[in-house]
Amino acid sequence: MMWFWLGLKLARSRQGSFVSFLSLLSLVGMSFGVAAMLVVLSVMDGFEGMLKTRMMGADPHVTVRGVDREDFAHLVPPDTVITEVVQTEVLLRVAKKVSGAILMGVEQSALQRLASDQSPMPLFVGQELALTMNLGAGDTVDVISVLDKIPGTMLPKMHRMRVTSVYSSGMPEQEALRVFTSLEIARAFTHALVPEFEIRLKDFDQAPVVAKRIRDLTHADAQDWMQRNAHLFASLRLERRAMSVILGCIVLVASCNIVTTLTLTVLGKKREISILQVMGGRPHDIVKVFLAQGLSIGSFGVVLGLLLGYGIALFISSTSWIALPDVYYDRTIPVTFKVSTYIIIGLSAWMISLVASVYPAWYARKIPLLDGLRS
Repeated sequence: MMWFWLGLKLARSRQGSFVSFLSLLSLVGMSFGVAAMLVVLSVMDGFEGMLKTRMMGADPHVTVRGVDREDFAHLVPPDTVITEVVQTEVLLRVAKKVSGAILMGVEQSALQRLASDQSPMPLFVGQELALTMNLGAGDTVDVISVLDKIPGTMLPKMHRMRVTSVYSSGMPEQEALRVFTSLEIARAFTHALVPEFEIRLKDFDQAPVVAKRIRDLTHADAQDWMQRNAHLFASLRLERRAMSVILGCIVLVASCNIVTTLTLTVLGKKREISILQVMGGRPHDIVKVFLAQGLSIGSFGVVLGLLLGYGIALFISSTSWIALPDVYYDRTIPVTFKVSTYIIIGLSAWMISLVASVYPAWYARKIPLLDGLRS
């Protein structure tokens, strides 16, 4: 422990203005690098978590096609909601405005989650689509099938329906594309509809397990939410890795400053190193001294970076001063505070500072005794 104490004392001592400036620069660079990486990854994790939450509120956890409800109902957990759904492509026409949409026919229980008051021909339009076509509750819209025609003619099937309500799911893409109605109305548009079942689990993280079980035992086409959005989450993971590498370069630059600082310290402390050797210090003891100096700079930088990053992330999550544009899912920046993220970033930065201290410490042990005494 004495050699580590000497290294800490050496790090706190005045070693000349230039070396002290490099030590301060190394500490500040390590702190800013750790803080920047922590804030960016916390925000990216927050966006991914918010995206998953909104998806799970709007999309089914598992979709099943090719089998009847009785074939897989016993394969799902007890607290599972299974809903039959049919969907077809339609055109919506209001005056001179026309927009494509996907007509989703769902069971009555699912429609009751959108509105308690039901009409004979319910139609629920997303908020984004309603803004585009200037629609509101009670307005009339022509729903035209693009896949089926009136028997004996070339005219498409068309129904004039009244908008029951405008729903908001928090997913603009869904609100601009999907309109909901009852199963009976959706079946009236075409006879070629293939029914599918949507499964909502109490714990959506179990969706891959449930989907695999249904596929293996019934040979049905079962997809979980992760499979349907695989490209999106793969892009998010790739972006997170790229940002980690880019921000990690800041920590690497700070570690280079640690190498420079320790090397200049070794060159300026040759006499003290020789005195330690005369007093009985062995080569590996000399290594411990300069490793302790490098680790002290790195450790202080890591701790300050963690505290600074936590403070910035806490400020971002608790204030509305930084507002996002309307194109985002939320106006405030989401932030997550994962202990694992703090531990991984802190240990990684600490290991980088340890590796950066190895060469100067190894160089110090090879300084000849007489060279140091002559200096």
